[in-house]
Amino acid sequence: MTYSQWPDVLPRPANRGLERLPAIDPWFEIHRVRPGTFALLEPRHYEEVISYLIVGRERAVLLDTGMGIGDIEAEVRHLTNLPLVVVNSHGHYDHVGGNHRFDEVWAYDDDVEVARIERGKPRAECAEFMQPGWYLDLPPGFDPAAYEIRPCRVTRRLRHLDTIDLGGRTLT
Repeated sequence: MTYSQWPDVLPRPANRGLERLPAIDPWFEIHRVRPGTFALLEPRHYEEVISYLIVGRERAVLLDTGMGIGDIEAEVRHLTNLPLVVVNSHGHYDHVGGNHRFDEVWAYDDDVEVARIERGKPRAECAEFMQPGWYLDLPPGFDPAAYEIRPCRVTRRLRHLDTIDLGGRTLT
């Protein structure tokens, strides 16, 4: 599929089977995957980014922060008020764009990926991701020409088989 075919396949059939919850910002679609697990979709960009919120009794993990176009922190805070840790699967722009909104950002212990996350991406490098036709219905006030991935500090490096205790749920 090319980006020009992308809008014609929405909504994805698999998403129709999930419980859809109200989103604050229409940039996002929020779906309950199962109790305590939510998919935060960004279907209005051809990347169709999905971040996951995993909630325990004492803490929550946001797996990736999407593109940074919409306010993913507001969406997460609408779903939980527990202490939150962001865990990045890797450092690509569509996984770390909202990192700057959070205090705790963890990433796999790989110097290249951590450097990519901490460096961010300036506007000149992000312009290729905001070409006309690659997105629909941007949030009010969002300027695609000003799109950038802001730098953020990785506060913990995760190693293979590390665990994250959420209280009643443990992630490995």
